[in-house]
Amino acid sequence: MRSKETRIERMNKQLMRDFSDIIRTELKLPESFKLLSVTRVTMAPDQSMARVYVSHLKEGETAPAVTALNARAYEIRECLMPRLAWRKIPTVSFHEDDSLKHGFELIRKIESLTRPPEAGP
Repeated sequence: MRSKETRIERMNKQLMRDFSDIIRTELKLPESFKLLSVTRVTMAPDQSMARVYVSHLKEGETAPAVTALNARAYEIRECLMPRLAWRKIPTVSFHEDDSLKHGFELIRKIESLTRPPEAGP
């Protein structure tokens, strides 16, 4: 039985692994970047552009990390080239992923709805 996963989805997963490894091991980055995680990668259908979404475990640290990564996007793409046997290596742009923050807010709202009302005096 064939997998329903498309070629682009497999390529996105490969890029996710590679970007995580490059950020963690190959780049000389501040120690706070160890808490940075690549949450998803979306590549254009023509494989010319890859949008990399990152999240930081500390609140408010994601935006400076995204700025630093975008400043070094060319260097990161250069590190990516020997890892991939693809005809085209996509250009890279990094973006802040705030889906975790939205998820925690949603959980907090749901919990506030399921709590019984507090008894008054």
